[in-house]
Formats: sequence, C-alpha cells, structure tokens
Amino acid sequence: MLEVLRGLRARPVDPLAVIALGLVLLLITPVVSVAAAIPAFFGEGDRQYAAVAGIVLSMLLISLLLAGGAG
Repeated sequence: MLEVLRGLRARPVDPLAVIALGLVLLLITPVVSVAAAIPAFFGEGDRQYAAVAGIVLSMLLISLLLAGGAG
C-alpha cells in the first residue's frame, strides 16, 4: 500500500497507482458494508442476522489474509 501512496504523490501521478487504489477500494467495500451491518442488525434486535454477518465478515477477512491482501 505504501507503493501506491508513493505513486499517487509522484508528479506525474503513476497510472498503475491509480488502478491499484481503485482495486483496493473495490476490495474494501464489501468488508466495510458487512462490518457496518453487524451493529445495525444488533440495533434492530436481529441477532441471527448479526451472527450471519459476523460469519461473512470473518470469511472475507480470512480470504483477504490468505490472498495476501493484508500485507
């Protein structure tokens, strides 16, 4: 991720850094939405849906870690 930031700060901006940033945002979007859904489900009293969302979130995070997306 540091290389992406360096590429975005460079002048002229590195086009590959812009593409990489877009891919990172695409990967983060489902993780953030599922993580935001868990407290919303708890707030509505839907423990079962919150548990399912927790399982989905853990699967997403494990898949990112195994694919090398966390480092």
